[in-house]
Amino acid sequence: MSKTLKESMSVLRQAIVQGQYEIPEGIFFGGTDFEPQIDSTQKIISEIFSPYESILAIDLHTGYGSRRVLNLFPNAIDDPELKAKTETIFTGHQIEWGNTEDFYEISGGFVSTFLQKLNPAAEYLYMVFEWGTYDSQKTFGSIKSLQKMINENQGYHYGYKNARQEQKIKQHNLELYYPDSEAWRSEVLRSGREMFELALKMYPEI
Repeated sequence: MSKTLKESMSVLRQAIVQGQYEIPEGIFFGGTDFEPQIDSTQKIISEIFSPYESILAIDLHTGYGSRRVLNLFPNAIDDPELKAKTETIFTGHQIEWGNTEDFYEISGGFVSTFLQKLNPAAEYLYMVFEWGTYDSQKTFGSIKSLQKMINENQGYHYGYKNARQEQKIKQHNLELYYPDSEAWRSEVLRSGREMFELALKMYPEI
């Protein structure tokens, strides 16, 4: 808590969730290689991508943000034309471009480290759909989420006190990304379907 008060919540959040490749036992360790499914899907995706000069990639996530709210997080875009195209596709919805203190950036993004290498000549438009679970855009929600991640990470690497504690920590960690709430799940499906329909409608217009 003292570190939060000294450096601000946004600085602490960036330091935590951006990912890291130095400490295997630390949270958000990116690993030493791609996940196994990358090898099995790379050929399929390459064949799908090859005919296209423009590609829209949508990455689905849960965790950060207001509970049940769909947040739109694109890659940072310096090209005004690509930015305008992205805004056209998701017209009418707020896009977090990374110019607010609550925004965080990650290292090792799916598009920049993988998809773009499959068809480097293509123009890529990228958007993360992220649904909030614990109101982690707020200080208390961020600290609560961080504590649950640390507990699970510690248990995974160093063991749990007992089976009851293990079950409790794992359930809390699951709740952090997939809440056991019909209202939450229904809203994710509703807003996700709505946003996909908008993107499919507007993408041919750019």
